[in-house]
Formats: sequence, structure tokens, C-alpha cells
Amino acid sequence: MIKKLKIVVLVLVFNITTVVAQKIFKADVFDFSIEKPKNWIEANNYLKEKPKKDTTYLKEHKKLMLLSFYKFDVRKHPETIVPTIEVYVIENPTETFLQFEKSVEKTANELGKYVQDYQLLINPTEIEINNQKAVYYVSTHTLTAARIIKFSRRNYQIPYRNYFFQIIFTEEYGKEVDKKLFDDLIKSIKIGK
Repeated sequence: MIKKLKIVVLVLVFNITTVVAQKIFKADVFDFSIEKPKNWIEANNYLKEKPKKDTTYLKEHKKLMLLSFYKFDVRKHPETIVPTIEVYVIENPTETFLQFEKSVEKTANELGKYVQDYQLLINPTEIEINNQKAVYYVSTHTLTAARIIKFSRRNYQIPYRNYFFQIIFTEEYGKEVDKKLFDDLIKSIKIGK
């Protein structure tokens, strides 16, 4: 009985340590946080690059890349799509969620005018992330570089205040091995105080 109790305690301690040890990216100025993917390369961290920790840049430019992560060094793998996570903050011109949803649908459907072999795999759909209404869709298109590469993009857009968060997960189509990680990262998002 004592041996079983020790095992249960060890398992609990290990699980609590694992959860606590996960690093979190926090952008207090936007009331946003997300877990950092373990062993991915962090890049384009707005909070490290910009001296002002306020929304002035967003007001002036309408869109900013909050941060991005790459699974491995892009420069060492020019022949492939490097799995990527991008988090943007974008000014939201809409006043209601219905208007926001219609705007996302329109944009998702019009992207085919600008990218090669564009296809919506999952149409824009209302979901909930951290008790916030959001819109989710999945698309594919091709990129011609060293070779023709088809990739998929999971796109989440979450309106909050007078802006919205756009989280994009990109992988090579047919080689989507990071789905569980992406799902876990979406679950880790916290918005609001």
C-alpha cells in the first residue's frame, strides 16, 4: 500500500513539475499568452524588439507580428516548408462577432486570387478558445521555390477589444506531424486578465 502511494505521489509531482516547467509567452499589453513549443526556435518577438510596450505600433501600422516559432532553422532547409507558428495582432474594424466572422469568411474565400492552387479544406467555422468566440479554417496552397511544395495552414482568428489575434500553424501538406502540438498550443491560449 505504501509503495503504491509513493508511486502515485511521484506521478503527481512529475506531472505538476512538467506543467509548471512549460515556458509561457506573455504579452500583457494585449492581454494574451500562449505556451512556447519546446525546442522550437523563437523569432520575431515584438516585445523584445520594440522599446514601447504599448499599442501605439498597432494603431500606426494596423498589424504586427507578435512572435513566431520555427521547428528548425529555415536557412538550413531551403528545400522544404519549415513547420511554423505565427501570432499576429491585427486591428479589428468590425463591431460585432457576426461582422468579424463574415470578414474572415470573405478573406478566406478571396485568398485564391493571390496564391497558387489555393483550396479551403475546412471552411471558416465558429469555435471557442479560452471562452472567446473565434473563427477557424484550414487551407492549402503551393509555393514554388527549389521545388513545388504544397503546404497547409491552420488559421485561428480571435477578436478581442479593438483588435484580433491571428494564429497560423503552417506545415507541409501530407506531412502534418505537429497536429497534437498545435492543438495543445491553442488550448494553452489565455486572453484577458
